[in-house]
Amino acid sequence: PAADPDGLAVNYKTSWLLDGSQAGVTGDAVPAEKLKKGQRWTAVVTASDGAMESQVALAEAVVQNAPPDAPQVTLEPREPRQGDSLKARITRPAADPDGDKLVYRYRWTVNGAPLSYSLSKDGLSLEALLKGDRVALSVAAFDGEMEGPAAAAEAEVRNSPPRVPKAAIFPPSPRAGQALQAVAAEPALDPDRDAVAYRAEWSRNGAPRAGAALEIPGAEVKKGDRWSVRLVPSDGTLEGPAATAETTVANTTRSRLW
Repeated sequence: PAADPDGLAVNYKTSWLLDGSQAGVTGDAVPAEKLKKGQRWTAVVTASDGAMESQVALAEAVVQNAPPDAPQVTLEPREPRQGDSLKARITRPAADPDGDKLVYRYRWTVNGAPLSYSLSKDGLSLEALLKGDRVALSVAAFDGEMEGPAAAAEAEVRNSPPRVPKAAIFPPSPRAGQALQAVAAEPALDPDRDAVAYRAEWSRNGAPRAGAALEIPGAEVKKGDRWSVRLVPSDGTLEGPAATAETTVANTTRSRLW
């Protein structure tokens, strides 16, 4: 503070220059809404004891860049499965105090391990992931100079059902009295590499047969009957799409007597 030789009380008068020109602002502070990045503000201060004024004192500062705030983000789909494409969706854009144009920087991890992807990559293929894997995303806005605080989102890869198998009935040309068996001529593949089991839904001549066994006893297999089966795969949690097969029972071959 200024010292008065006569011990009189000292008052201060402050005016402000903006980039060297009068800004029309007085007082101890410049209102925040007037500040813009890159401006040079100069405080012009004089001290007065009521009778005389001091020489002018100057102080200046340049308004620095301010970082953007954090956006809000979600991952879609919210319950992804193996093979899905996970996408980041900005639900509330970040705001920049300086009005700078913003870009977003995305950082992905799987089970805590960072992925070496471009910071502009806003999506992730789950082709190589399995159920239970955890995907996390951190996204921050960048104004060309500074990065703001990050927003976070995460998702867990859910269980996927088995794929459709190819069904067949064995034997392929059954005769009366022969047992029938539903088999997977081509097995159902499970995206999560789970073991796959099957159940069968049999119909005889269009009428459903109770039970889920894969085999029909020979005693139920009659000449001319038309048997069909839906072979349903399961990984123990989810069932996959069924495959179908059908066959018609031929007559039993008899030995010829001469």
